[in-house]
Amino acid sequence: MFVIVKRVRDLNKFIDFLRRECGLEIVEGSHAVLPDGSEVGTWCGARDGKFVVCFTSHYIDKHYDALRKLPPDADDVELLRVLIEADRDVWRAPVEPVVVIGLEDWVARPIARYDDSAPSEGAEALRHFEESAPPSARTLLGSLVSRFAYASGKDLRRLVGYEP
Repeated sequence: MFVIVKRVRDLNKFIDFLRRECGLEIVEGSHAVLPDGSEVGTWCGARDGKFVVCFTSHYIDKHYDALRKLPPDADDVELLRVLIEADRDVWRAPVEPVVVIGLEDWVARPIARYDDSAPSEGAEALRHFEESAPPSARTLLGSLVSRFAYASGKDLRRLVGYEP
């Protein structure tokens, strides 16, 4: 079992990389929208029907960008309109390193060498988040990494019947 804390700038590209380079089927798990409009989500990757990796990301996306651009006096109709429009071609940009928990060592090497750049559509939104979010909002996963690693490892072992 391994834990990697990896700087990822484009979450969609990272997920595509895991599918393409590692042959993983990626399944989205739990997801939450935080009060500041950023989001936290988990994903698991399986190969040949066996779970081999799980990761979590704290990120902003096209919805965050759409909401931050709304005027303060926007009504519910306008709010719903921009959120529905934001559902097309959603980009996701992590605001802190992604935490990866793996059960199979072979998947660690490609993840460790992965490198990307932020989605160009999200550059302005990322700058806004970095400038406006309090420091605690930019280190959310860092403060929870040991708890996440323990719980994810436990979940993966339970799912696959892993015995060290």
